[in-house]
Amino acid sequence: MCTQRGFSMPQGTTQELDDAVEEVMALMFERSCTPAAGLPSIFPSTATHICLSDPLNGASSLFIDLNLAQQLTSDLLQKPIPEIPSVMVTDTIGELCNMITGSWKARQPPDLALSKLSPPMKEAAQGRFRDILTRAYKVGRTTFVFQLGFCDERPT
Repeated sequence: MCTQRGFSMPQGTTQELDDAVEEVMALMFERSCTPAAGLPSIFPSTATHICLSDPLNGASSLFIDLNLAQQLTSDLLQKPIPEIPSVMVTDTIGELCNMITGSWKARQPPDLALSKLSPPMKEAAQGRFRDILTRAYKVGRTTFVFQLGFCDERPT
């Protein structure tokens, strides 16, 4: 469980996250992606989560519309959506969350960039997150949400 001992979000996190999302979407899917003006009133229902640990402790979460996830998987595999098993869509969502988190982490100072990433998980990390950054991004007409949360100890 996260405690509240004085950790604060690294400076520049918002711009670094925006840059990481833009980079990953361009490299993986050859798609442009821009920050949305605000957050959607309801987050997309398909989600995956990654934990960060030692020295950064926290978690990242990706909330994405299933139709967008299927289209991105189709683009990645160069196969029509009906031919793609749901497990591949789940893997794509996990890899997207992992790549964004890793790209953001690589933008951190060397001591923080050493942080480890967990494999993607279906369940969100539990704990008391001291700082949470939530950003929405537009891909075409669809919005997805990415969230970074930080705490002093590993989330459970």
